Amino acid sequence: MVSCMAMPTSDPDLYTWFRRWQRAEALTAGLVGALFLLAGVVVLLHATDRPLSHAEIAAALPDLDPDRFHPMLARIDGVIFLTRDPPGLMLSSDLRRRLDGRG
Repeated sequence: MVSCMAMPTSDPDLYTWFRRWQRAEALTAGLVGALFLLAGVVVLLHATDRPLSHAEIAAALPDLDPDRFHPMLARIDGVIFLTRDPPGLMLSSDLRRRLDGRG
């Protein structure tokens, strides 16, 4: 990743700049990783014609932390949370059509 921060000229400034760059890199990597996992859930749900239980999703995406990602998934219009036994997720027919390029 290319940083748009100006390169410092003194040692203390260099240290501060480097620490900020490290934090920016870590934040970017974390965000990209989270987006890939969220996309993975949507792709997984889209690839099946049925709802998936939380256990099935966890088996397919072991790095997914439900406590962290469920609030993010809830913000995606068309991801439906199922509370019946077993609890799980499914996609709305509208989101399926949009992902298929038909809507």
